[in-house]
Amino acid sequence: MLVLNRTAAQAGFMDENPSSAEFDHDAAFEPPVAWPQQDTEQLAEGGDPEAQFRMGLAYACHGTVASFSHAGEWYQKAADQGHTLAQFNLGVMYRRGQGFGRDRDRSRFWITRAAEAGDPGAQYMLGMTQNRTSLDEAATLAKESRIEAYKWLQLAAAQGYGEALAGCDLVAMGMSIEGVKEGMRRASVFVPRADFK
Repeated sequence: MLVLNRTAAQAGFMDENPSSAEFDHDAAFEPPVAWPQQDTEQLAEGGDPEAQFRMGLAYACHGTVASFSHAGEWYQKAADQGHTLAQFNLGVMYRRGQGFGRDRDRSRFWITRAAEAGDPGAQYMLGMTQNRTSLDEAATLAKESRIEAYKWLQLAAAQGYGEALAGCDLVAMGMSIEGVKEGMRRASVFVPRADFK
């Protein structure tokens, strides 16, 4: 997920005290990512997945319906070639309905692909999603979903991803000791998929 941490001055306030400042709307809503250089666009058109990802990111940061549509097109091209961050961003866009209609199945497909390739953000999101899913499942299915959730959260935590440790604790509260051990075992034998071209 794209998270922007901008100070009040960066967000368009003319001075450090936003309550007494005039608000500059144009500065506040300028995209944080500059448009890619012309050579990036040429590389993207030529099929370079990193350049395609950068084009997608540049469009996504504009935040309009049209720009999300263009971002999705570029992310799709890069994701199809195994670009992990493009896969994750594409999954998030399908989840939120940005540039496409909301589609949980496609969202889960792309986020799972990114998680399987080792992306910690995707692993965290997949783990938390599986935990939420387990709350609505029959006991046998819920147990398996929580084990998988714990595995993904462990993998994200091992890479230092944000709230992944807290997520592990949350999931573990609904698990047996055997379930936690199984989740840890699955995390320990996990091998990221390597298909980035």
